Amino acid sequence: MTDELLSRLSEQRVTEILSDLIRRPTDAETGDYIIDFLTRCGISAEKQDCGDGRFNVVASIPGSTPGRDLYIGHTDVVPAGDLSAWTTPPFSPAVRDGRLYGRGAADMKGSVAAMLHAAELLAALPSPQRGLTMVFDADEECHNTGMKRFLQDPPSGDFAVVGEPSELLLDLGHRGVMAFEAVFRGKSAHAARPETGVNAIDQAAAFCREVRSLSAALARQTKLSSNTIYTIWKSTKRSAREEFTSKQLADLCGFNVRTMDRILQKLLAVGCCSVVGMVITEGHGRPSRIFRFHWEEML
Repeated sequence: MTDELLSRLSEQRVTEILSDLIRRPTDAETGDYIIDFLTRCGISAEKQDCGDGRFNVVASIPGSTPGRDLYIGHTDVVPAGDLSAWTTPPFSPAVRDGRLYGRGAADMKGSVAAMLHAAELLAALPSPQRGLTMVFDADEECHNTGMKRFLQDPPSGDFAVVGEPSELLLDLGHRGVMAFEAVFRGKSAHAARPETGVNAIDQAAAFCREVRSLSAALARQTKLSSNTIYTIWKSTKRSAREEFTSKQLADLCGFNVRTMDRILQKLLAVGCCSVVGMVITEGHGRPSRIFRFHWEEML
């Protein structure tokens, strides 16, 4: 940005735009607002259909010299959850002690508001030097429907700014995600003779420790704060409907794991895990995969 452009940046203006965005709870409402905002600024903006009434917004500002930058944000937010837990209504923005509160204020309508303000200032210049493409995708929080659609026709650019919250620190990369179910099978036994059985939960706990160890090692190598997220999803004797009692060892335990490829490759190298099923979903260049693992060694 030029010094002139920087001097015209307005925190109050960003607050106004952000408040407008927060008042629109759905990605469709947010997308319509963005299109209207950019159109009024004289910026070409269009909907990119993602199906089921959802759409991305793709906008472009031409530049007078070669080179183009990308601004990327998403229009949806995490559900507000229990409304009674909020001190103010989640979709009624409120400013207190220099902070703006509302669902999506940080993740990531605050960044979207800053991008829109920068775009309106850039569009007011007689001839912007560098071109700018803005992408505001839908359904980022759940299935990445918008990004998958966008990547079918991706524009070129010299670099991209992704406005995810980072406490205003510059991060030079972003981890991806791969999800799979890990299922650990043991052998049920009475608690009076535990030596005759194998507790699947013990095996799952060992697995968790290994994942955390790998996560910490990769965090040190890559400077990413965390590489894995996993949650317990089931602990049963034989089925989701048949709970085990306090006098039985659990013979089945599983959980969902979201991880990076590098961790997955290390887990695949562990002899006691094997892939027994795989679901392929379409991705850009490289398919995302969902693996099912079984702890075969304990059978």
